[in-house]
Amino acid sequence: MKSRKLLTYVLLIVLIINTVACTYSKTTTIKKDNKTSQETTETNDKDKKDDSDKEKDKEKKSNVDRNSDEAKEEQKKFNDFAHEEVIEYLSQSNFIAHLYVDDFTKYEELKDAPYIIENVDYDSFKENIDTVKESLNQLDDFNYDLLTDEQQKTYDVISEEIKVADDLIKSLDDSDEEKLKNFFYMKEFYTSQNSELLNIPVVLSKLGFMHKSDIDDYITNLEAIDGFCDEIIAFETEKYSKDYKIPQFSLDNFIEAVDDFTATGENTFLISSFDSRIDAVKTDLNLSDEDVKNYKEKNKSLITDTIFPAYKRVRDHAATLKGDSKIYSLLYPNNGDDYFEYLLKTNVGTDKSVEEIKELLEDSMDEAYKEIQNVYLFHPTIDKSFNVYDDYEPDQINDETDIRKTIDKILPLMPDYFPDVATTNYLINYFPDELNDSMAPAAYYIPPIDNYEKNYVYINLSSLQDSDTIVPTLAHETFPGHMFQITYFGNKSTDSLINLYSYDGYSEGWGLYAEYYISEMVGKSKAECKFNRANLTFTYCVYCLCDIGINYEGWTRDDVDDFFSKYFELSDEDIDDIVSFFAESPATYECYCLGFIDILTLKEKAKETLGDKYSEKEFHTFILDNGPTQLQILDKRFDEWLETY
Repeated sequence: MKSRKLLTYVLLIVLIINTVACTYSKTTTIKKDNKTSQETTETNDKDKKDDSDKEKDKEKKSNVDRNSDEAKEEQKKFNDFAHEEVIEYLSQSNFIAHLYVDDFTKYEELKDAPYIIENVDYDSFKENIDTVKESLNQLDDFNYDLLTDEQQKTYDVISEEIKVADDLIKSLDDSDEEKLKNFFYMKEFYTSQNSELLNIPVVLSKLGFMHKSDIDDYITNLEAIDGFCDEIIAFETEKYSKDYKIPQFSLDNFIEAVDDFTATGENTFLISSFDSRIDAVKTDLNLSDEDVKNYKEKNKSLITDTIFPAYKRVRDHAATLKGDSKIYSLLYPNNGDDYFEYLLKTNVGTDKSVEEIKELLEDSMDEAYKEIQNVYLFHPTIDKSFNVYDDYEPDQINDETDIRKTIDKILPLMPDYFPDVATTNYLINYFPDELNDSMAPAAYYIPPIDNYEKNYVYINLSSLQDSDTIVPTLAHETFPGHMFQITYFGNKSTDSLINLYSYDGYSEGWGLYAEYYISEMVGKSKAECKFNRANLTFTYCVYCLCDIGINYEGWTRDDVDDFFSKYFELSDEDIDDIVSFFAESPATYECYCLGFIDILTLKEKAKETLGDKYSEKEFHTFILDNGPTQLQILDKRFDEWLETY
């Protein structure tokens, strides 16, 4: 699922879904093999400044008085800039604002935000280009050395983001309308994976009502979905008329998912969840019985008479389009290689080229393969035990009590390895049955920027019953994964702007690291921990290479089958699911894999450099203190951290 990304700096027409929901997939264990893989000795370390440059930087910093009147004025200007950027972003739409703000009374500037879901038009796309240029000019005006450490971190992240967008603008040459429009039309609504239309209901179902005006806004935003659906139809109609191609299975999957959602009628969770939320705030908001009745009737009427018909219009339009059964990507057949590279840079947060990423993946895969085979050599049955957590997981998930019991067993282990937990407040919800096929096994939804106590964990009961996945999945989404990661930084940082950002390479890399590290925390054997780490690395590298193959190199289904058959025993249905997933979710698994590899690389470097002084807890604190950020910036800060350790 897509995470927070400021539209100010992103040239995508994308609905901002307030989530770090993970497309977590059960990891496949590699087949045993007595062969050894080819030795690789090359590395992909970043170029570093020479010692003289570093000394100059240190000397320059030491000569700057950041407590001077000049510095304080510059810091105030940057704070004003950051606040304006937050307000500019949130005021784009009342709907977006409600995703990120719990108490609207704190933000007077948002009261006039329009009631729209998303602008799906080329003019808005081009306006974003002008905004990027304007923001770049504003950043250039600041004296970086006078900013506080926290402001410099924000500056670095924004500057890198804008630079990527600015480079893209130059490469596209906005005087060439056709080139620019091709990039605009890479957006696709008719997919079931990470579907904006299918995610909107889940997001709406978790919005709370602190004031009566929040309920009124909710109703008005529901009404706006009708127009949003018409915009999607217009967008897809125009796109299809320009001969853009879409795999037939994407259309089929989307149609099936919408049918499942709308088939519930009056039994939909959008009605039941609204009713329960209204009942919960009746007393606090001083609602009369008549108020409650009217709100419930209005919501029910909108869902059944407006929202469902709107979704069905979109579904029926998708059914009129003719997909191509001979293509296996939304990008490659439509000259989307530039777009794929851009997704890697913005979604993952990496400055590596596709070729560099492939080389890193292949090298990491080789090393992981050797580790797996070495462990197998001495522990031939380890694949039966490495992912078993009998003392921490229920035999079956029946209700939220079973989930909480597992999390409650993890929490006491945290202090030995991580900084203090910021909050343990969270609510557990379940994805509605009608959306289970389109949702991940579990998801953590990012809290509002003004209330980090408001955490939601969503569980997909249909896919999380496998006991082998319960503990690692919950570790990924809660502790020490996303919930811990985001609430820790959110409570520590005073900068709302940086808290609007999320780079999935950083966040999902940490989530996958947490998924591996839980085996260390619960005391699994060294062999089991090594096998777990290597198996995750290998599997995700294979997935990423498949993604690149499908979306960047134009692999067919047979190519995917041939590739996976080298490593895994998969059915034809498994291959179809893999092709479908990567076709509809380009540059997704790289977020997990590249971030995971980067954290493991930094950790190994820290151990080698610090020796006996190395502290697991201090290393984890460094990673958590420096997010969210791009991986290349994390690497740069890591070098600085090592020097001053």
